[in-house]
Parts: sequence; structure tokens; C-alpha cells
Amino acid sequence: MSTTLTEFHKKLLQQLQAAKVTVEDRKQHGIKSGTHKGKYPIANREQALSAIKERHSAKPKLTAQEVKTLLRRAAKYAPKEAAAARAKDKAA
Repeated sequence: MSTTLTEFHKKLLQQLQAAKVTVEDRKQHGIKSGTHKGKYPIANREQALSAIKERHSAKPKLTAQEVKTLLRRAAKYAPKEAAAARAKDKAA
């Protein structure tokens, strides 16, 4: 039995791993003001992907400016995914 992972399995494992967020991450890397203060911390690729995925799930909803800020910050760690999210938001 082979122990190497295919690209499909690598992506699947990456999606299943949760982005670990600490209190310090929320203080340092979260949204700095407003109703979502401390939420959506982005300090690594996993957190960036999670923030991109969950950007429209917030209650109350993120404002258009907060979404732009979130995608700009996420682009530092996940540029392709952030660009795709921007394009999807523009089309909607």
C-alpha cells in the first residue's frame, strides 16, 4: 500500500484541518473596529482561507468595506483564492 497522497487527498486534508485561532490572534490580526471587532483574524494561509469562505456568514452582515478589507488582508496569504472571491462578489 502506498503512503503518498494524491493532490486530491492533500486538498481534502487541508480543507478538513481547522484554522486554529487564539485570543492573541483575534487581538492582533482581527478586524480592528466596528461590530465585528476581533473577528476574522488572518495570520496564516489557513485562517485566510477560512475568512474567505465565511465572509458572508457573519451576523450582523459585514459591510461592503469590511468585505473589501478582509479580502485585501487575506490576499497576502491566499492571493488566488482572494482574487476568485472578489470576482465572485462583483458578479453577484
